[in-house]
Amino acid sequence: MHRHLLMSVLIELSFGPLVWFAHFSALYLAATVFCLDRWRGARLLGWPALDISIAILTLVAAGLIVLALSLWRRRRRQVEPQLLPPRFRDVVPALLAGLSLIAIFWQASVAVLVPAC
Repeated sequence: MHRHLLMSVLIELSFGPLVWFAHFSALYLAATVFCLDRWRGARLLGWPALDISIAILTLVAAGLIVLALSLWRRRRRQVEPQLLPPRFRDVVPALLAGLSLIAIFWQASVAVLVPAC
């Protein structure tokens, strides 16, 4: 039981930064792929394919963090033994997720405003 609670706390604390890291890596991968000679200038629905992929990746990452925050708040109401002080467990995951959400939108804005190729 103690191991399960520890894993739960670690997932709560690291979910936002992990989603941010996945988004960051996916943006660089998309920029790398769409800047290759073969894919440069590719268009999807009349828009540059790189911009479409950035928008989709950003919406998915932001949606995951918002969903995680929603589930976290619902689960927080359940009574369970605490491994960490209640104030820490209430505030830190939300702050990390919020900071990750800001970072995701910051990355997307830079990727759209500055030409990648």
